[in-house]
Amino acid sequence: MTQSKDTTWRIKLTGPRLATPFLTSNQWQTVYGYGSFLQVSPTQVAAIVNRRITGHAVVDFEDGTDAILCDHPDNLDARNAVALSRSEEAVHPVTGRKLHTRCIMLTGGFVPLGALLPDGSPHPAAGTGFVFGGHGSCLAEPVVQPADKQNQYGFRELIQLRFDGQTLRVTGRRRFQGSEIHPDYLRIGHGLSTALPDGTDLISGVVAGPVAPGDTPNSPRIATGHPHGDARLGRNVGSCFCRWRFGRDGWQPAAIIPVTPPDLAMEPSLVRDRDGALLMAVRGKGMKEPAGSVYDGMENTYEHFRVYRSSDNGKTWTSVLHLPRMRNATPVVLNRTAGGDPFITANPYQSGTDSKGRTIPSTHWRDKLFLWPLSADRTDVEAPIVLLDANKQFGPARRNAARQPLAMDNVWKIDHPLANTVRLADGQWHCLLSFRVTDAAVNAGGADPSAKSGFWTARISKRNEEPMGPWLF
Repeated sequence: MTQSKDTTWRIKLTGPRLATPFLTSNQWQTVYGYGSFLQVSPTQVAAIVNRRITGHAVVDFEDGTDAILCDHPDNLDARNAVALSRSEEAVHPVTGRKLHTRCIMLTGGFVPLGALLPDGSPHPAAGTGFVFGGHGSCLAEPVVQPADKQNQYGFRELIQLRFDGQTLRVTGRRRFQGSEIHPDYLRIGHGLSTALPDGTDLISGVVAGPVAPGDTPNSPRIATGHPHGDARLGRNVGSCFCRWRFGRDGWQPAAIIPVTPPDLAMEPSLVRDRDGALLMAVRGKGMKEPAGSVYDGMENTYEHFRVYRSSDNGKTWTSVLHLPRMRNATPVVLNRTAGGDPFITANPYQSGTDSKGRTIPSTHWRDKLFLWPLSADRTDVEAPIVLLDANKQFGPARRNAARQPLAMDNVWKIDHPLANTVRLADGQWHCLLSFRVTDAAVNAGGADPSAKSGFWTARISKRNEEPMGPWLF
């Protein structure tokens, strides 16, 4: 893969931020990981940062999310954290078995204090917002391995937020499975990008199923779905466009429109292009079959770039970019510079073996993070630009911990690269990308965090660009 030497793009990395590990109330060690930023006032943001429980050989054992107010990332201070969600002890409603929830990251949207509508009038929902995520894939007690499928249990959580200029508060919390929050969908999950303003509404990507309203878990199409699909919904799950509206009960989904086919596409990310069109990227679903192969009518796109476009503000969508084997089977995010140029951020495709000749699965290769600018017509990508090569910058990952269960050498993991255009204390708009740095010994082997583990940020800009923020003040 040829890497770009384009000096138009400027990248400034800083991290790890919020790097000091801390203890939870039950004495589990926790470290901050991936996150994003919500604009809460003309010059303040809230870092929405995930907490990872360490010391357990369990993948994705997350302890929930904090919100930390600041006027610049350099001023982030964990002592100012507001708890949004936490892992919880639970009792399975059917088996009665004691469980711990894995409380996965939250994404959402916010209308900053002082925000104006395009006509110059005050935004009626200024100072309010929401975050959205879930508790799921529960772990049995004692916490050593994920519980088997019959003991899995979880729920989604929609959390309402309000900022008064001094304090960010949780003002409402609703737990649900799916159709309780939208009658047409039996499952609704969060995407990977921050919601965008659209008039008085906010818009984002979500994962939902069935993607065809009216289907039920007993519909033939669902019952004969792909074996790697949802336990209840088969493969009839996909990425969708969601319109959020503020009302008496805070922010709620007012409309959900399918974007992808019912092919298990997940983790959508949404940006608005320079011409006003909407662009959505998704992470395709993987299968045991080779990348690009088709099984039961569904293509394996786990290592693809996939981007959809809407020219009518989210009502209809068309596939405009479909490139095979561009990335590893890891999170992929469509982002945008402060000047409005869209780019994809992901781990570039790699393959290889460990020191004993064993194949390292694609989903574990996360030691490099690249940026791919979209072409002018949005149907292709330009040559990639290196954001971070962990082996070059940090050196090789430390040796495996004794408890490391994976049949491979330890590898760096850099993932969840989410960018936000935010206005900071200097009154200027900046593209601030955040991501997690960790390694496989922590995430699967139960090791303590390395010195590089934590929440990282990158300031991304282009020479001579004219920043244009998503909000008017």
